[in-house]
Amino acid sequence: GSDDTTKTNYIAVHVIPGPPAGDDQEACVNQEIPPLEATGENIAWYSDPSLDTLVFQGNSFETGDTLPGVYPYYVTQNVNGCESSSVVITLTIFALPEVTLAPCDPVCVNTEPFDLTNGQPAGGTYFGPGVEAGLFNPFDAGAGVHTLGYTYSDENSCSDTAYQDITVLEA
Repeated sequence: GSDDTTKTNYIAVHVIPGPPAGDDQEACVNQEIPPLEATGENIAWYSDPSLDTLVFQGNSFETGDTLPGVYPYYVTQNVNGCESSSVVITLTIFALPEVTLAPCDPVCVNTEPFDLTNGQPAGGTYFGPGVEAGLFNPFDAGAGVHTLGYTYSDENSCSDTAYQDITVLEA
C-alpha cells in the first residue's frame, strides 16, 4: 500500500540576498572620523574576508580607527536567515603633510616688502601681520616680534600649519 500527504507552504525557499550597499570613507588624522554606512537588512561587519571575526552589527559603524592607514571591513546582510556574500567598505585615514617654516632673519622696518619662500612643501599660504599675497611688508607689520604662519594642503585635502617669529627692527 501507499499513502500520500500534501502539505502546502511546508518548505520555504529564500533567495540569497545581494550584498549591502555602502561607500568607502576618507578622513585626515586628527579630524572627525566618519562612520562607515551600509544599506540593507541585518547588517554585519567583519574584520576579515573569511567572515570569522564579527566586529559590529548595524547600519552605521563607528570603527574607532584613528591612526593613518587603510582599514577594510567586510559587510554582509541577512534576509530571512540567509546571509549575503560580503562587500568591502574601506576607511582610509590620511596622515597630515609635513609642513615646515624655516626661521626668519630679523629685518628693518624700512626694508622693502619681500616674498616669503621659507615654507615647505611649496604651494602653501602665508599669513600673519604684514603678510599679503605671499609678501611680507615690515612697515605694515611694525617694529617688534611677529608670528608668521604657513599652511599647506595636500592632494587629500589634509592640511597642517607651521609657525615662526620674525623680528622687525626700528630703522
